[in-house]
Amino acid sequence: MPTTVDEELFVGYGDSPKAVSDENGGAFIAATYHSFYSSVRIQRISKDGDIIWNDPLILTGSKHQQELFDADIISDGKGGMYLAYSDTYFIEYPHIGNGYLRVQHIDSTGNQLWSNYGVTLLAPADTTQPSGGAGGEYISDGENGIIVAWLDYRNTSVISDYGDNYIQRIDFDGNCLWDSGGVRISTKSRCSDPPRIVTDGNSGAVVYYFESRSIYFQRVDRYGNKLWGERGIQ
Repeated sequence: MPTTVDEELFVGYGDSPKAVSDENGGAFIAATYHSFYSSVRIQRISKDGDIIWNDPLILTGSKHQQELFDADIISDGKGGMYLAYSDTYFIEYPHIGNGYLRVQHIDSTGNQLWSNYGVTLLAPADTTQPSGGAGGEYISDGENGIIVAWLDYRNTSVISDYGDNYIQRIDFDGNCLWDSGGVRISTKSRCSDPPRIVTDGNSGAVVYYFESRSIYFQRVDRYGNKLWGERGIQ
């Protein structure tokens, strides 16, 4: 607390908490923390309600003025967790933003297992122009990996109302198993919302998405092949 009127009072706050099992009766909890810039803070709690880590794990952006938000977590099936989050760098805050979509793997002791800010699924091609995307859903691939789906503006513009839907599978060690840029699910760059996904029960996913005023379903197998035609079933 400040003791004189000359001291600066600054208050941070957290929001959008997410929780997932630690496979041992406890839970991991992640939340976005806002101060001068946003970060993600993660803590592990035991089945008895005790805080396990002495200090929370704090993830910050890769550059000054980076904002982290839209964090979501799922179990890795081996006592750790995957964290997917948006990482936005404001060149001239708040007008121009370069958006990244990243996934990080964290073990039971709070170590980040993938270096260089994790696996980057979405990165700007031109950092002088607005770019970005939006996270969708994240599911287990049934083999201790993760499948991520997102809305991507690479074929349009972040200032556009529409983009494309992509999906990617990442294994336990951080390898992208499908096309390097992800599998493009939509075809006409007329998606305004991120896709939704459920497991197909065989390390692939069934994707459903809204494009050009129609709803489509697509199945992607464990190897990244689209099984229901190029566009899916309307």
